[in-house]
Amino acid sequence: LVVISIIGMMSSVVLATLNNARGKARTAAGQKFDNSTYHAFGADALGDWAFDDGVGTSAMDRSVYNKSLTLTNGPTWDNSGAKGKAILFDGVDDYATSGAVLSGAGTSVTASAWIKVDATVPNQNGFIMGQSPNASWQIVVTGGQLQWRTTNVNNLNCTLPKAGVWHHVLATQTGASGSVKASLYIDGALCGTSTTIPPIAWAGNFEVGRYNNGFYFKGS
Repeated sequence: LVVISIIGMMSSVVLATLNNARGKARTAAGQKFDNSTYHAFGADALGDWAFDDGVGTSAMDRSVYNKSLTLTNGPTWDNSGAKGKAILFDGVDDYATSGAVLSGAGTSVTASAWIKVDATVPNQNGFIMGQSPNASWQIVVTGGQLQWRTTNVNNLNCTLPKAGVWHHVLATQTGASGSVKASLYIDGALCGTSTTIPPIAWAGNFEVGRYNNGFYFKGS
């Protein structure tokens, strides 16, 4: 994972060096989309982790809330991120956590990150980030799909493009019961919407790379 930031809502910024024109275009589109999101909401960030520390067992939160992520069970620093840094998770027991991000923050959230799913397990069931248990919000990869879920009912899914390369992913949801709208984007393009997904809740610890002692993510 490279750069995660939660904006009252949530966003991220990173560049990935790709060799082919199509890959570069996809990355440029994701960067432009992500930059515009961050410039719009960045001052309201509830958490902003650039993963540019490069050493140690914590990742600094650049938001005013200063909730550093604790790297647990040995995720490693990866120099292949566009800014030179990322975090690599082994899919076995690596994860990072900051505790609860914010409680009682309303019914709107936007969450985004740059991710690279390990090419050896493109159909893995891996947890990107979110709060647990189910009555909160999460971004996961499962069976080659990118998934946004709240209570694990009426989840919003999109096909995740090629594994082994960087993709920018963003989920946003607003509204209370009866007026919910959720949208999912990959590389700056809208890939799905839902009005039937349950409202979010702010509960449980914020974690990156695993969900409730399982669903460990393999990749960066």
